[in-house]
Amino acid sequence: MVAPLPGTILLGKYRVEQELGCGGMGVVLEATHLALGQTVAIKLLNPSVALSSDVVTRFLREARIAATLPSEHIARVSDVGQTETGAPYLVMERLYGHDLEAELTRRGKLPVAEAVDLALEACEGIAAAHAQGLVHRDLKPANLFLAERPLRPRVLKVLDFGLSKEAPGQSASITGTDAVFGTPQYMSPEQIQSTKNVDARSDQHALGMILYEMLAGAPPFEAESITQLIVVIATQPPPRVRAKRPEVPAWLEEALLRALAKRPHERFPDLGAFAEAIAPFGGPEASARATRIVHMLAGTASVETAALPRPSRVPTDQAVTLPRAPAHTHAGLTSSVDFGSNVRGRKKRAALFAASGLVATALVVSLVVITQQGAPPEAATTPPEATPAARAPEPMATPAPPPTATPPLASAASPATTATSTAKSTKTSPATTKTSKQTQTIKQTVGIFGGKRK
Repeated sequence: MVAPLPGTILLGKYRVEQELGCGGMGVVLEATHLALGQTVAIKLLNPSVALSSDVVTRFLREARIAATLPSEHIARVSDVGQTETGAPYLVMERLYGHDLEAELTRRGKLPVAEAVDLALEACEGIAAAHAQGLVHRDLKPANLFLAERPLRPRVLKVLDFGLSKEAPGQSASITGTDAVFGTPQYMSPEQIQSTKNVDARSDQHALGMILYEMLAGAPPFEAESITQLIVVIATQPPPRVRAKRPEVPAWLEEALLRALAKRPHERFPDLGAFAEAIAPFGGPEASARATRIVHMLAGTASVETAALPRPSRVPTDQAVTLPRAPAHTHAGLTSSVDFGSNVRGRKKRAALFAASGLVATALVVSLVVITQQGAPPEAATTPPEATPAARAPEPMATPAPPPTATPPLASAASPATTATSTAKSTKTSPATTKTSKQTQTIKQTVGIFGGKRK
């Protein structure tokens, strides 16, 4: 593809400044937005690729989706469409820095924590796409850009969402194969078999390949030709990274082996689980980044912006289970206290207490009458001379009736009276004294309430 020369005006608003790079899919240009004076990057598809209507349709659709992804780890898209000649184009933010491929070429192996942090940044960008139902399908170090920012740490940004998979078949060279498949070095086994039947777990496999290369300094699979490389990726188990770099933690190696599993269902269920598995080996922000990825894929807000549940104004058990307090409820539980009802309640309780007293008095009188009428016969054997002593004056008793009005049973003192006389004269036993006192108490009670002695 022949790139437009510097100074060319595209779409009447972008002035071409220079060419930034080219590949099998097209060319990337640096341009200036004439109205805003903003520097942007424009990607133009190769005319041979643009001949496929399916490629153009997918390119435009996925570019529009990428423009809405809310992640700082994705290159911001500001415009998409077709030029006057029908060539699809994509306008994105101009990034300054270099890609991960150049970083690995210069440095080789990366420190374990740095490699994990870069993988987590890539996971965060890809997770934003997965949450929208978009699969990248062309992850490789060349599509992970390390962007420099003034007065801030550099940030990894993901480029080129799913553009190269729909290119028409070409062959003969790695560049041509790259246009057909993406980059075979980082493809999953299922993507090698069919570029259409892939899901988010294929991106997980590619990220595992990239993390392996950052730790070992070389890709996990290597071969002399593209055909042999595809066979190796599809059939051979992934090599252990600790064989090339023993200081890599064993648990990190296990996470890599699971992400690189041949069958998709044997990998982590999503990038959130993969991020949580490798986060313990990253830097200070690794754990928080993994948590954000999990929340993003779960369709919830991030940890920093998630609203905390509001506490109840009252304890939960009262707020849920207590009914509306009635008027007689204790003042500590309700404010609807009826003072008139309280006064009436006190009067009712006083009347109940008085009635209870009368009932108790009636029971006592009945008990006395029954006791006296049912006196045992042995009381008649008491000597007559003991009777006057048994009729000693009693306090608060009613006046004694005339002698002629004394009933026939008066000569025969009751057992209690006889026992009292006997106790005074002979002092026989404590039991007899106790009986006498009880009898006097009963008689006094009868006298108070107007009872008659028999």
